[in-house]
Amino acid sequence: MPYAYGGTWLLGSMAKIGLNIFPSYRGGESTWFFAQLMRVYSQEFNPDYFIAEPYQVGRGNPEGIASGAFWFYYKLGYRPLSKLHQTLATKEFAKLKSGKIKALLQKRLSFWQKKN
Repeated sequence: MPYAYGGTWLLGSMAKIGLNIFPSYRGGESTWFFAQLMRVYSQEFNPDYFIAEPYQVGRGNPEGIASGAFWFYYKLGYRPLSKLHQTLATKEFAKLKSGKIKALLQKRLSFWQKKN
């Protein structure tokens, strides 16, 4: 059964990489799998850096948003190129790591419709 699909495009010292891991395989070993794929490209082609396009992490891609693709890449060491976005990502990642969001997941949510 297929695990993922994607590609890597090499240009000089850059490797543009994109991978879609099928939903049933996300989590678990998917980070390890992606890291091994990067390792192979590093050993074979020796790029100085890898780039993930905005679409890969969710721009115009609802599945990328829903799957948490930005944080998947972030945990692998990818960082935004602009200082402003680096700062924002660092702050948001700290919130994720703090467990504050996990605390919210333990609470019920309600939606009240206003009656006319």
